[in-house]
Amino acid sequence: GPDHPAASFKQACNAHDVCYQTCKGDQLSCDEKLKTDSIAACQSIPADHSTWVFRLGSLPKLINTREQCEKTANRMFMVLNDWGMGESAFNLRRQQYCQCC
Repeated sequence: GPDHPAASFKQACNAHDVCYQTCKGDQLSCDEKLKTDSIAACQSIPADHSTWVFRLGSLPKLINTREQCEKTANRMFMVLNDWGMGESAFNLRRQQYCQCC
């Protein structure tokens, strides 16, 4: 409901899958578009909305929901690109869908 705003990365992730399977562009451009689309999804959360976070072994903490959403979007980009976790998936998709590799 309105008391629990949430942003979904579903559309951004679907577009990212399609980008990996499309035989133009490169992995970086696909991953950058995922980050941009995901951050845009975060904008649907009110700027002043807060969420309680409960972690084992520490006290509950109130965090800004939109900021946390944007951190998650940036972390996804980092894992895919900076850590190289998207490379094998990208290469596999290009081999499956394109006559390029």
